[in-house]
Amino acid sequence: MPTEITQLDHPIDVMYLIHKAIRAEARRTRQAAEHLAIGGNFKPFLDDFYRWAMALGFHEEAEYQYVLPLVPDLPRARYNAGGHQALLAGLEDLQRCLHEELGHTIVIPRTQRQLVGKVIALLIAQADLLDEEEARLLPVIRLHVGEAEQLAMARHLLFDPESQDVYREIKRYFATATVRITQSDRGGKAVHPACFLCIPCQLFPCILNK
Repeated sequence: MPTEITQLDHPIDVMYLIHKAIRAEARRTRQAAEHLAIGGNFKPFLDDFYRWAMALGFHEEAEYQYVLPLVPDLPRARYNAGGHQALLAGLEDLQRCLHEELGHTIVIPRTQRQLVGKVIALLIAQADLLDEEEARLLPVIRLHVGEAEQLAMARHLLFDPESQDVYREIKRYFATATVRITQSDRGGKAVHPACFLCIPCQLFPCILNK
C-alpha cells in the first residue's frame, strides 16, 4: 500500500509526494477511460493519458539517471529490473492500442473495454513498483545517502525543464500543507513545505512556485 507521510524529514521524502501525484494522474486516466462516451471521441481520455504518461516517463528517467547511481548496493535497495520492465511494457502496450484505435473516428464498446483493461494493467504495474520503492528503496536512501546528495536527487526528480505543470498535484499539496522539518540543524521549526526546498537556497532553488 502507498506510504502516507505527514512530514518531510529528509529531502528524498519528496518522492512520496511525487508518487502521490503520479497515482492521482493514474486514477484520473482510469476514470476517463471508464467514462468515454460511446459514439464520442477519444480526446477526454487522451488528455489525461498523455499527462500521466509524461509524468511517469519523466519520473522513471530521472530516477534511473540521478537516483539509482547514488544508492548503496544493498540487497534491500537493488534495482528491480523486472518491475520497471513490466511498467514500461504496460505503457508501450497502451500506447500501441491507442495508435491502432485512433483510426476510428468514434469510440466503440470494444475499444473502450480494451482501453480500460490496459489502463488497469498499467495501474497495477505502477502500484507494485511505487509501493516497493517506498518500502525498500527510500528507507535506504534516507539512512545511507547524505543530505546534499538527497537534495540533488530531489531537484532532478521534481524539476522537468520540458514541462512546468506535470506535478500540479504536488504544487496544490504544497499550497495548503505545513510540514515540520525535524533535522537538528533546522531546529525542528514548522515551515511551509516550499520553504523546505529552499534550504539551503544555494543548493536547491525554490522551483515549485514558479
